Amino acid sequence: MVKPNQVHASSLVHREFNPCCDSDIFIDLENLPPDTPMMGFEVTYNALGPPDIPIPLFIAGPLLVFRLHSEDFRSSCLTDFIRSMPADRRQQPTPENPDCEVCCLVQWLLTECQDYDQCFRRLYPKPQVIVYEVMKEIWLRLYRKPILISRKHLLVTKQISFLTLANGEPFIFPGDPERRLYNLDWPLKKAYSFLWTNALIYTLRQTLNRGGMQNDVAAFLLLNIIRILRRFLMALTPPPYPVQICDELFVLDCIHHSPISSHPVLMLLATDLSRLLIRLDNFWNVNEHGREVCAPDDLSMYDCFAFTASLNLLLMNMTCSFYKNNRTQVYVHYYDCRQHPERCLCRYARFLEQADQNH
Repeated sequence: MVKPNQVHASSLVHREFNPCCDSDIFIDLENLPPDTPMMGFEVTYNALGPPDIPIPLFIAGPLLVFRLHSEDFRSSCLTDFIRSMPADRRQQPTPENPDCEVCCLVQWLLTECQDYDQCFRRLYPKPQVIVYEVMKEIWLRLYRKPILISRKHLLVTKQISFLTLANGEPFIFPGDPERRLYNLDWPLKKAYSFLWTNALIYTLRQTLNRGGMQNDVAAFLLLNIIRILRRFLMALTPPPYPVQICDELFVLDCIHHSPISSHPVLMLLATDLSRLLIRLDNFWNVNEHGREVCAPDDLSMYDCFAFTASLNLLLMNMTCSFYKNNRTQVYVHYYDCRQHPERCLCRYARFLEQADQNH
């Protein structure tokens, strides 16, 4: 008996995933067929060009089309888009229904589409909701979620919530949870937040710098989802003064000053990022003292930690730190870092680096 499974922004019923007969729809990024169409990106993963970092067309094409849509969004259209996206609890891909437009587009991307021009002509006229559902269905088919959150990154990200920081919680210093700054004005709190941001940059770069298709796709997806979030927030909460949306503090400022307008889109992207693209390291449930904080099969805690990680990655709003092979613009510093490294914003990240070198 087929159970009702209405997905893809459609009233059509889809058959539920059956691992016995549907496992062949998974995609292994590290073992793609040699003739898989690729798009070559420059080091920022923002545009096509040398050194032509290869990203599969079926991943890059729909996301670039959706990013173009996001640049044209008006506030009213974006509000409608968010309202039309129900909470999606799927953990498995959806078997094809030939009457479903999203299913047909996914199948076409995976088997027939040969270049970005074809992808653009087919997808750009479609509603934003359809393009977004196409992206999500392809993400669900990835055999391994591409963005790996290491145990070390998780130990850092569990200590800080940029969301509660923006919403008025006291600032907590790295390595000293008892030291809390209450009544800290917002500009200073933002500046201090880079202590945590730099540490998260260091621990995530350790993973991404290993290379391989999996990590290149992870960097591409993360950086472009951040760029989409910026565009959404600019449409929803236009600032009263000129601002660069690539400013690292732009997203935090939007959440702090306009929480009602900015929270829904942040939650939508953070939820899909955590459920569809993030996977935690095998020892995610082990704390810094080597003790288990919960059972390794505790899915509720797993989902909670993955969501915390995704929120922090979006809110810290860093892109240049994760450019391919970037060696120069990694951390945020005070201007006198060379003279006084002990009080610079990079000090906690450097502490983690030194600890790794000593092991």
